[in-house]
Amino acid sequence: MRTKQKECRYLYFLFCRANVLTPEECEQYLLQIPSNNSPSIQYFLTQFQEKSQLSLKQHEIKYLTYNLALFHREAAIFSGRAKTLDLVKSVEKFNRVDDTVPKLIKKFTKSLYKENDEIRALIQNFPSLWHYYTILLWILSAKHHQPIKLLVQSSISSLHRQALITQIINGTSSPIEIYTYEQLNGEKPDGIVSNQPPEKNLQDVPFFPISLFYMDWHNKGNLAFFIKQLETKKRGDKG
Repeated sequence: MRTKQKECRYLYFLFCRANVLTPEECEQYLLQIPSNNSPSIQYFLTQFQEKSQLSLKQHEIKYLTYNLALFHREAAIFSGRAKTLDLVKSVEKFNRVDDTVPKLIKKFTKSLYKENDEIRALIQNFPSLWHYYTILLWILSAKHHQPIKLLVQSSISSLHRQALITQIINGTSSPIEIYTYEQLNGEKPDGIVSNQPPEKNLQDVPFFPISLFYMDWHNKGNLAFFIKQLETKKRGDKG
């Protein structure tokens, strides 16, 4: 009997993970999601919209409501920390980034724990729930910020360029799209990271120069600051 209970718990665990939806899936017109009147979920939605000042679309509310319901059911059944697969690496990266959106999400999840008894009990029983909250909100917040379009060039080698791209992506939580000059098709990027001067038609684009010795990453703090400035400008342009 004990083995059967474990098997049932395992199947329910798989059900929860297999049925998590993305914002894009929730945007599908024919996708029907049952309404949820859970006080803790309604509290979560109200507080997040108020504190983040994001105007959530209907499919985004659907995305949060449905996935929160799955995670809360899992937290009510299981206890202890769950193996979160690749989620752990995502949360570790999230924690390393000192930026506005991660700070807001951390502050929000801490306030949930302090101010809502039901959510606090769920997190105490199932600490991995905090990871789920973090990633759900991070994915959703990223949808409200246009990606930074970045031209990354290196005349040294393709390996050097790839190392730059990895450094850039690991150093920020901002959505970034990496381009070569050819991929831009005449459009202007938001910024350039290169060891060669920009083309004439791109001389007014913010430029971060690199050198042959940049592989030592002595200036990685300056590079992160450059990306942060691009992000701030991008948000200002949007606003």
